[in-house]
Amino acid sequence: GATAALHDGITRSPGSFDQSLQAVGNLVQAATGQQQRGRALELTVNTVVTRQNLHALGELVELLAPRAGLRLKYSMLEPKGAALAAFDQQMPPLETAAARVGEALERGLARGLALAHEGFPLCLLWPTSPDRAALAGLACDLCSEGFAHMSEADEDDFFPVDANYRTFVPACQGCQARHACPGIYRQYLARRGEPRLYPVG
Repeated sequence: GATAALHDGITRSPGSFDQSLQAVGNLVQAATGQQQRGRALELTVNTVVTRQNLHALGELVELLAPRAGLRLKYSMLEPKGAALAAFDQQMPPLETAAARVGEALERGLARGLALAHEGFPLCLLWPTSPDRAALAGLACDLCSEGFAHMSEADEDDFFPVDANYRTFVPACQGCQARHACPGIYRQYLARRGEPRLYPVG
């Protein structure tokens, strides 16, 4: 979240907003030192989009834009584990979440901020965008970032990154953006049904 009240409310950990900002500052400082030594560090602040922070995604752009060397990434809440157990409380409507992320991405592009997004069907990000290619080019996931295995909070070992949590629906057939699109989470479809999509002709 872009404010202490929102962030700490989501994490249920008072003071975590200040701790996170301090960590970001420390990492930016370390990255600057590495660059001076001829090495490069990639710094990404990942924001999982939920019902709680949906209204304030653009504010993160303003919070992080002054911190040079960062990339801001918006990730759709993945419906598994605790997020699946609290699906109705946590999961925003996909169409609304994608639209809010699209607006935040355009705001970030205007500010010159490095950006990325994950888990949003591309056609839902850009219905009103004048630059579809720019938004599509910001798509990334763990596989494209070079991660083959990971361990999550409730796991005690590393497991292969599973790309089979997402799928495509009949409306995606023939879409010219499908090769770059992540599709839709299967559990989202099972619980909410197929959203209205805008295949690229």
